[in-house]
This record gives sequence, structure tokens and C-alpha cells, in this order.
Amino acid sequence: MRIYLAVLLFVFLYACNPPASQEESAIGEVSENMSPEEIERDSLYDAMMAVHDDVMPEMDRMYRLRRRATAVADSLQNQPEIPISADTLRAIAQQVELAEEAMMNWMRSNDFQFEDMSHQEIMQKLEEEKEKITVVREQMLNSIKEAEEALAQFDEE
Repeated sequence: MRIYLAVLLFVFLYACNPPASQEESAIGEVSENMSPEEIERDSLYDAMMAVHDDVMPEMDRMYRLRRRATAVADSLQNQPEIPISADTLRAIAQQVELAEEAMMNWMRSNDFQFEDMSHQEIMQKLEEEKEKITVVREQMLNSIKEAEEALAQFDEE
């Protein structure tokens, strides 16, 4: 629940916080006044955010999967012949939670303020962050897949 509320808070604050400058508001929009460096930077920023935006909507799904895996694990105590052990389900729920936390940590750790940075430094920072969010994306998708596969075995009974 904590993660879910934090996500909602982040989305709300992000939506209510307009860009600080005209330059920042141009991200994603190519303007005839933009230099080739600005266009290159904005393109990389957009590619990085596309990875984020692709999986961010999965946070609610992950929360539900984690809760369900934990609930099923709790209901399996002392039951013979179950397809997956309670401990395995708890471990899967933990992996989902770690993936949720990875997304939240990535969002919290980035302010994307580039005022005193050279173009090369900006590009390096954006490339690093794109790689980090790609790893987070894979972690999220893998944990979703694992949880859904495990829980599907209980739906078939």
C-alpha cells in the first residue's frame, strides 16, 4: 500500500509541477530555435522516458500480484500436494516488491537538472539513466511474469 500511495503522490506532484523554464518545456518538441545538441539531448531524454512510461502503469498490477501471492502463500500453510510452496510464493512476492522499489528509487534519484553540465556530461547522464531504467523495466516485467505464472497454477485448481 505504501508503494502504491508513493506512486500516486509522485504522479500528482509531477503533474502539478510545471517546467521551470521554456527550455525544459520544449522537451519532446523540436523547435526551430533548438540547437542540434538540444535536439540530441531531448531525443535521448524522450527515449529514456519512453522506457519508464512503458512500465510505470504496471505498478498497480505489481501491487495486486504481490498482495495475491502473499495471500495465497498464507492460505497454503500445512496443505499437502500444492503446486508451489508457500515459501516460493513469498519469495516471488518479495521479487515483485523489489522491482516496485527499484522503480520508485529510480524516480526519486533523478531530478534531471542540467544547468551546470556540458552537453557531453548531460548525454552521459541520460545514457546512464536510460540503462538504469531499462534494467528496472526488465526486473519489473520478469517479476510480473513469474508471479502470474505461479499464481496461474492456483487458478486451475
